[in-house]
Formats: sequence, C-alpha cells, structure tokens
Amino acid sequence: KKSSVIYVAACDDPNSGMNVFNQGANDFTIQIDAAVAENYTVTIYNTMGQVIASKSMYVAAGTFKTSVTLENIDDAMYFVNISNGTTKNLTKKIVINHTN
Repeated sequence: KKSSVIYVAACDDPNSGMNVFNQGANDFTIQIDAAVAENYTVTIYNTMGQVIASKSMYVAAGTFKTSVTLENIDDAMYFVNISNGTTKNLTKKIVINHTN
C-alpha cells in the first residue's frame, strides 16, 4: 500500500512548540521545539479511542523532527497525540487515504 496523509487539522495550540504536518509522502512529520531535554510519547488513536500505534522518544533541547510511517494503517480519520506527560499536550486530526 502507498499511503498519503490527505488532511492534517490546524494546530490546536500554536504556542505549544509542537506540530504535526504532512509533506505529501507516505508519512507525517512531528516537530517539537523543546526548551529542555524531555521524554515524549506520540500516540495514534482511531475515532473509537483505540490505540493504533505508540512511540516513546527522548527529545534533546532544541528542534527535533521525526517521521511516522503510515503504510500499515487503514484508510480513516485518526488523532495524533504528542505529550511529555506533564505540561505539553497536543492532539491533531489526520485523514489517511491509501492509493494503489
């Protein structure tokens, strides 16, 4: 399957220092601007609240970018949550559409 993120909702909190965006590829990119080094968790939920995928990562101070591959995720609407577990939390909506 080739996947494409066809929609990423506007950022809920533009001052959070976190963003999810699509560059037209088979994945989406997460950017975190961290003032201090922290652990973050990225979780993808379906519309029923079920966890589809989850990834923990250490983010050093500064700007951090990582890509999340969507090849094995079915066509649907999902929510991507990025959190450091305490003070930072961002949830964005994405829509996945696979093309052959």
